[in-house]
Amino acid sequence: VYAKNKGENAFYEAKNYAEFLFKKLGLNVEFVKFETEKSPLSTEFEPKRSALMRISKNGKKIILGVIGEFRKSVQKALKLPESTAGFELNLQILLENIENSNVKIRDFSKFQSVERDISINVEENRKFAEIFSIFENISDEFSKIDIETSPIDIFNNCDGSKNISIRFKITPFEKTLNGEEIREIMQKIEEKAIKNGGKII
Repeated sequence: VYAKNKGENAFYEAKNYAEFLFKKLGLNVEFVKFETEKSPLSTEFEPKRSALMRISKNGKKIILGVIGEFRKSVQKALKLPESTAGFELNLQILLENIENSNVKIRDFSKFQSVERDISINVEENRKFAEIFSIFENISDEFSKIDIETSPIDIFNNCDGSKNISIRFKITPFEKTLNGEEIREIMQKIEEKAIKNGGKII
């Protein structure tokens, strides 16, 4: 669920989160016009500000879920902010298709992971998934270290920009990392963000 201030379009921010999730899972999902009578998943969404999510399998279009802004009655019942959006997935279909995707299975590490957060300032028209794609293969740049990224927050500024906060989970496979080694890794990550048009704040 994603909530925004009154008058702002929460649908597109929820869509950004969904696109990021599907990219991580290796799924190609299309968003199509919402038709209430054809949706087997939910009627809690506002049809004019919602969409069906579909995937293709063996030449057939399969409905994976629904995404959109919630109806006023749902917002009131759940005490949600006025502009709130989210998405609902059919987990059985999702899991069946993940099995056929190219999702990488990580090895288990006996060394402790560490987490570090950064906030990146970018132009408001840049998509959430686009920013995350910058770090998609970040682990390949380090030896025997896995780096997992996850979203924390998006904040729209008044100057036509937005701040995207990202968490990096750093897992070593050879030894426990010391403070200096962690700082060097984060410095390279920040340099990569700056090189792609972001500002570290």
